[in-house]
Amino acid sequence: MAPTPVASAPIENPIGTARSSCDSAAESHIDGEFNGWEGETIDKLDNGEIWQQATYHYHYHYAYHPEVIIFRTTSGTCHIRVIHDDDEGVDVARIK
Repeated sequence: MAPTPVASAPIENPIGTARSSCDSAAESHIDGEFNGWEGETIDKLDNGEIWQQATYHYHYHYAYHPEVIIFRTTSGTCHIRVIHDDDEGVDVARIK
């Protein structure tokens, strides 16, 4: 008998008020200025979603309205990368 597949649970956001979903990769743009990652960075995207940095990482990079991609990693976390930035990006949690 084949094992029953287990669905991956969405990640709780650091504040604990909402769940994030990144089951399929999504591309959008940060609404306005981006100044890099500072530990608890919160970014609003053009599509209305708001994402908060979930793992500590510091990296300065200024860009106005940069394109981003959010995807699920093999370990099950949601991860954001800023296109045209050489940084590896950070894990994030959706708060809206």
